[in-house]
Order: sequence, then C-alpha cells, then structure tokens
Amino acid sequence: MEIDQTLQKRIAKDEILKKDFIDNIEKYVGESKGYNAWIMGKLCQDRDIRKKVMENLNTIFLKMTNKCEFAIYMTKEEIRNNISIFFQGDYIKNDILSLFNVLIDDKVYTNDQIVGLLSDNIGSIYNGIGLCGVYDIMEKIPHFPMYKSENPSIQKIDEFLADNIEQIANTKFEKRNFEFRFFFNMERFKNEIGKRGPNFFINFPVDYYTTFDDCKKIADSIFGRFTPENFAKIKYGQHDEKKALVIQTLIEELLEQSGCDLDMENVSKIGNGVYSTVYKVGNYALKIGIGRNNDTIPNHRRLLKPIVRTHIGNEAFNSSSANNTATFIEVQNLIETNWWKNMKEEEVEQVLFNIYSELRNDGLIWMDVKEDNVGRLLKPNTSNVFYLDIDSKREEIQPSEKAIGVEGEESGEILGKGEYVIIDSDYILRYEDWLKIQRSEPGEVCREKKYEERYQAELERKQKESMQGR
Repeated sequence: MEIDQTLQKRIAKDEILKKDFIDNIEKYVGESKGYNAWIMGKLCQDRDIRKKVMENLNTIFLKMTNKCEFAIYMTKEEIRNNISIFFQGDYIKNDILSLFNVLIDDKVYTNDQIVGLLSDNIGSIYNGIGLCGVYDIMEKIPHFPMYKSENPSIQKIDEFLADNIEQIANTKFEKRNFEFRFFFNMERFKNEIGKRGPNFFINFPVDYYTTFDDCKKIADSIFGRFTPENFAKIKYGQHDEKKALVIQTLIEELLEQSGCDLDMENVSKIGNGVYSTVYKVGNYALKIGIGRNNDTIPNHRRLLKPIVRTHIGNEAFNSSSANNTATFIEVQNLIETNWWKNMKEEEVEQVLFNIYSELRNDGLIWMDVKEDNVGRLLKPNTSNVFYLDIDSKREEIQPSEKAIGVEGEESGEILGKGEYVIIDSDYILRYEDWLKIQRSEPGEVCREKKYEERYQAELERKQKESMQGR
C-alpha cells in the first residue's frame, strides 16, 4: 500500500489499519514508490507510530524523497540519536540545508559541533550540492569566518577543497552572492588559487557587488599584492573576461600617464553614486557603473570634458533590456569637489543657479541640480592631449569629440582653472526632451523645478526692464 496522504487519513480513523502499519512497517516502506517528510511527519503525530518509525528510520529514509526535512518533525534527542543516517547514501540533495537550519536554529548542537558535522561529511555534501551549497551552510553557521585555520575541522574542509580545486573551479556556479570571506581561513585552498594566478580565480563566483576594500582583502590574502589585474579579475572577471581586461588595461594606462607605479596603492575609491563607483587613478577620476541611455553628452563648456566615455560589454546597449550587462566607463580629470564647504548657503545656491541659467540659455536642462554634482577646475576644461613616439618623433594626438563621447559644437570660451563645471552629466537633457518628460509624468518632482521657476522669473523681470527702457 502506498504511503501517502490518503493512508495517513485512513490510519487516523482505523485502529486496525494503524496496528497493521505498525506491525508491518517494513512491508509498507518496501512497497511504496516514495513519500515525503510531511506525510511521515503527520503519521508520527501518533505516539505508537512515532516509536516504530524511529526504530526503523534507516529503512524509512531509503524511500523518503526529502529525508533531511524530516528533522523538522523530530525532537533534539531523536536527531542526535540518528544524525549519521542523514548523511548516508550516495547522493545528498538540497534538503540537507533544511537539516542544518534545524541544527542551528533549534540549537541541537553547539556551533563547534555543527562545523565538525560539516567537516566530517564535506565530501558527500559537496558531491550532492556543490561548493555553493557548502557556502550556504557556512553562511548559516554563526561566526564561521572567525574560525582559525588551525581548527581541525577547518583544516579538514581546507584539505578537501584544495585537493579538489580543479573540479571546483571548472564547475559552473549559479549562485551570484558568493562571499569569499568565508574561505579566508582555508589556507591551502587559497594557496592553490594563488599558485594558478588571477586568470584561474575568475572561475570563482565572487559577488558582482564586491566592494573595492573586499577586492583588496581577497587580492592581498590570495595573491600577496593588489594589482590592476587582480582588481579587474576579482570584480569583473566572473561575468565578462574581456570586460575585465579592458578595465585592467585602462587603469594601467591611466597610472602610467600619471607617472605612477602599476599598483593599486595608487588607486582609491572616492565616490559612490546610484549608477557608478568613482575611483581616483593617479591624476584621473575613473567612473565604472551600469549602462547609460546615451554614450554621448552635449559639448558644453560647463560640463566637465570626458577623456573617455563609452560602454563596454554589450555591442548594442539597450537600457530597457532586463538582460543588459553593459558596463559604463568614463575617465575625467580630477577636480576640486568640496568647493562649497566654506561657503554660505545662499552663495552655493547662486553658483548652482548661474550654472543652471547658462545651460538653460543654450537650450539644455540640468535635472540633478546639487552641489555634489559640481566641481571646481584644477586645469582648463579640455580633452587631454596624448603624446606618442612615431618614427622617432614626438607626435601630439588630440582625441576627436566622438572618441571622448561629446556631441555638437562647443559653446563659448574654454573654462580655465577655478571655474565651476558639472561633473555628473547623466541628467542633462535638451529642452524639447525635457518637455516630453514633463508631459508624460506631470506630477514628477525634480531638483530642477525651483531653478526653472527662478529662471522664468528672471526672464520675466528682464523683459519688463527692457520694455520700460524703451
């Protein structure tokens, strides 16, 4: 007879059937095609059936489709008496996570004992659910990253991972929020990765949102130094090897142009926005972030002139595509960012309004008006001139407007040192495009609203003065 919900309900009403089930439980198990933990848990609500099930748990688990979830229906003592059975068999399935949830949440064992269980069964757990499954368990164990490499349980896990590193690295990982800090205490495992270099490391699924400091810890811990290659491979290599190479090469070029050693000691994170992270690379600012709607910006003197502004990763960037993986990069000259800190509020407002008005006069709308998006020039606002040795002569190379990501004729004279410019040009629109947004989203509140109202008031005032002067 099949062990299913129908049988469970019949046993609840029929004492004769219940007695037959208890007396012949091996027969019921042998004839059943399979059953889940929930059905057996319901049956075990009866004290006599529960006693018989616990006596025959080894046999019962052979046909249970999710045996580790059965721990939910067991007492702490029942789990401890039968813990080895959970790890028996050729294949451990994903429900092993349910067992560890119970062990941890219900405090069936101490944390040290749970780490020991993981260690003693690391081979069968890994073969069943892979490295990301092992990581899931590590993540659930309180304070796991704090365990020392000298701990015997950690050493056993470390030995297994190191011995199987090629298999692990060549397995496709689906999990994206992998945190390598859980493996900092695996010395042999780290050494095996370090021996093979950064190209080998890209097989490991480091989280896409790994911070700059995280990259430094990983690089220092595994490779012994933090280089542009290590940074690019750790942060971007898992998702796009070519993209990582472009970013590595760009950082190295910027450091070389700045006369710096090709080491990440000369690189620091200086900003973080909604769309980009900003790094100081030698004498330049490098923005790396998600794709933009436009590769180009208007060629206006109040916009900080980019040295490079482009997308990498996708040949055709589409901002509406859910599968878009393009990365936006922009290189700019460094500017003074905290210009406003010693100024009065009204002085800062006047600077912002003056910039807004100049763009507005030229048919542009600046939608993200705030002091953090403005900087003061440390050198004239021009594209950098590069020098190349051609036929033993020093040739000057001036990038084209298209190459640096700007479009249209440049407005006005080039701004010099000390002038204010907009450093974040993501929200600069043509006036006609801005009007379309206003019509489609009439209730939208934007930063430019008060500046536009002031601009219109100034226009009206000047028109009246002009009329009066006639």
